[in-house]
Amino acid sequence: MASSVSFHLELRNGHFVDADGRVVLLRGVNLGGSTKVPSSAPGSTSISCVNRPFPLTESDEHLSQLQRWGFYCIRFLVTWEAIATETR
Repeated sequence: MASSVSFHLELRNGHFVDADGRVVLLRGVNLGGSTKVPSSAPGSTSISCVNRPFPLTESDEHLSQLQRWGFYCIRFLVTWEAIATETR
């Protein structure tokens, strides 16, 4: 039998608050300061953010480590060049 978890947060007086009115402190990290640095070589005419902040094949390893350290929230840093891969 599958179970589902519902978790509701709202912002009240500058704090995240759960459904029972308790203040919730999120334990998390910014994922990927290196996402702002292209993986292509300096002087290259093309910009690539592939494998930033780490290769996809290593994601399970890195995310599991963060969980073991007690983190359960991630703030992803995204650069426009990683989304819009073609120049105008």
